[in-house]
Amino acid sequence: MNHKPQSCPNCGAEDIIKHGKTSTGKQRYLCQNPKCYVSTFIVDYSYNGSNAYVKRQIIDLAQSGRNVREIKNMLKVSEWVVIDTIRRHESPYY
Repeated sequence: MNHKPQSCPNCGAEDIIKHGKTSTGKQRYLCQNPKCYVSTFIVDYSYNGSNAYVKRQIIDLAQSGRNVREIKNMLKVSEWVVIDTIRRHESPYY
């Protein structure tokens, strides 16, 4: 499913361009918004835990009081993805 995304999944900006390919041949895109904290992304992730939308869901579920096991089972990602995402969100150094 190679289609150009309508907007950046991280910041929602519509100003995106192609930015090469990954080692597996997937198209990489670059967000032109200077305030976007993640400048490059791909559309078709092989693993769901890398998707920015899933990471946003992890943060939302954690803030609503769900524990790591519940989040892991709901989103079909590993326990370590959940823990790392929450830790990076709460840390002022990331």
